[in-house]
Amino acid sequence: GPRHDHESDADFTKALIEALHLDRPTLIAPSMSGKYAIPLVLEYPEVVNGWVAVAPVGATKIFNDVWEGLELATLVVWGQNDRMGEAGAKYLQHIPGAQSFTVPNVGHACYLEATDIFHREILRFMVSIGTGGGTTATVAGGRRH
Repeated sequence: GPRHDHESDADFTKALIEALHLDRPTLIAPSMSGKYAIPLVLEYPEVVNGWVAVAPVGATKIFNDVWEGLELATLVVWGQNDRMGEAGAKYLQHIPGAQSFTVPNVGHACYLEATDIFHREILRFMVSIGTGGGTTATVAGGRRH
């Protein structure tokens, strides 16, 4: 249904996952979709099986001790030439057990600029956390810069 004004970004995203009847999907969230993904994984990590954080906006606004308390399989991805993504990755690497991958020779929209490499790493991560390429939920929001 429509979004209610009082609803938080985390509540909205959780309700969307439930409305779509997704069973603990792997959340792939590039760039601006961090607005929805970060609140969700911090407030309701049990709703997802894993998180692929692709240079998400907002990562640097969360203190490292909060990231250190997150128990969620996480892959941190950013383009080699993306300084903003690299800055966010430094924070996200405080998540216990977080895996990370730098996509070589690309910028912020690494998922558009090097799709084969990007998809290979996503599938590798999903297999490593036991989803085997199963259900994913992509929070749209990434834009080409």
